[in-house]
Amino acid sequence: MSTAYDMIRHPVDIPLEVKAVLAADDQADRKQAVCGQLSFHFPMMIAVGVLLSICIPSINAQEKLKGQVTSISQSGHGFMIAMSFQSETEAFRMRMLEQLCQIEDYRQHALDHEGRQLNQEQAALEWIDHYAATFPVV
Repeated sequence: MSTAYDMIRHPVDIPLEVKAVLAADDQADRKQAVCGQLSFHFPMMIAVGVLLSICIPSINAQEKLKGQVTSISQSGHGFMIAMSFQSETEAFRMRMLEQLCQIEDYRQHALDHEGRQLNQEQAALEWIDHYAATFPVV
């Protein structure tokens, strides 16, 4: 696993669909995943090296990203899965989607903990002002 990239942690409260990629073509095309890193909590263990397809339906149900599990550790009632991507393009797409997830998580936190009802644009502007400069680069 490359240490040149910061890990992006997917928000726990934003649902993430995770599927193992079993197609022979995908397994044959597997190469070392070295771009970007995403971590997420998952209820089941997934072996290092498994190729995954992930989707964030509440953000963009059509966008599917493929990456490879690079590490796993036990975390609470499940596992913390870390995965990397095979191209800078795929890692960049992941980073853009994860920023949208972070903004939605920020919006929900403002409502639940501060009683502030923000629309998506307001939440995005506040999140960018507070967090964009420190959001991990891929």
